[in-house]
Amino acid sequence: AGDGKSAAAAAEIRKQRGPVSLAAMARTFNLNPGELLELVAPALPPDILTVRGAGDAIFIAAAEHRRFSESILGQLAEYHRHNPLQEGAYSSRELLGRLGLQHFAAGGDFLERLLTTLSDEGRVKPVGGSWALAGHRVTVDAEQQRALDFAASYLKAAGMQAPVMAEFMLQAKARGIGEEQLQRVLRYLVTRQEAYAV
Repeated sequence: AGDGKSAAAAAEIRKQRGPVSLAAMARTFNLNPGELLELVAPALPPDILTVRGAGDAIFIAAAEHRRFSESILGQLAEYHRHNPLQEGAYSSRELLGRLGLQHFAAGGDFLERLLTTLSDEGRVKPVGGSWALAGHRVTVDAEQQRALDFAASYLKAAGMQAPVMAEFMLQAKARGIGEEQLQRVLRYLVTRQEAYAV
């Protein structure tokens, strides 16, 4: 009986294309969660993973687990590529939305367990309230330092007055500092509490 239900459970999990909670699977197959874990889960095929942690077990197809893992790593890498001066990248909540996991009842729990696993494997790290690739380090090259020096000097000259951004950007452009680079530098200064966003 367990093997037949295990095959049906595996088909249902594959069909979902995301995480499925123990409670949801138990309701689908009219079993109590304990019976499902005892009779059905052990006979699931190897392409179905049982992700354990605090709370209910979560089931997911191995291919989907891999897809979500690779997507997290890819999105963090892309963020760092565009924001080299930011130590952290996305919060769990932002990743939940970026991965589409908010559409699954077990999405939030699954994401936290996946991030914990990736962290334990040394692939990602928590940074404040966000996540980053484990190997990401903020390093300031000569071009960025030049932009940082300009921005810090401009802000210091402004004193307690908030600078007019249009003028700030014109001055930056005259020094060969593009708008995107200036924005990155300002975020970096705010993160380091050397400037304040108003």
